[in-house]
Amino acid sequence: MKEKAHKTLLKLSLSLSFLLIFLLLLLQNFIEPKLITIKQAKQKLTNSIIKIQGSITKIKNYEERQILQIKDETGEIKAILPEKIKTEKLKNKTLIIIGRIAEYKGEKEILIEKIREE
Repeated sequence: MKEKAHKTLLKLSLSLSFLLIFLLLLLQNFIEPKLITIKQAKQKLTNSIIKIQGSITKIKNYEERQILQIKDETGEIKAILPEKIKTEKLKNKTLIIIGRIAEYKGEKEILIEKIREE
């Protein structure tokens, strides 16, 4: 009898654990980081997830990515867009960018995960 109750409790615990992990993964797509300035973003640790607001001042197109220069009232930062999208229409518009901080040749940059118009 005790063994049956133990197995039932184990199954319940595992089921609940999987359900909670699934919910956390689902929520991850809906929760965004707090909006910060570019100056604050440059002070963040590498691999930190950040959200900034700014406008594109310069675009460099490469085969597999685009490098955007993003500006706000506190500074500028390079942002790497891993796919080719039509960014020319976004130039000089206010954008929201969510991504990870990376460092390349001693300079902080953003690896863009999401980009949208404000």
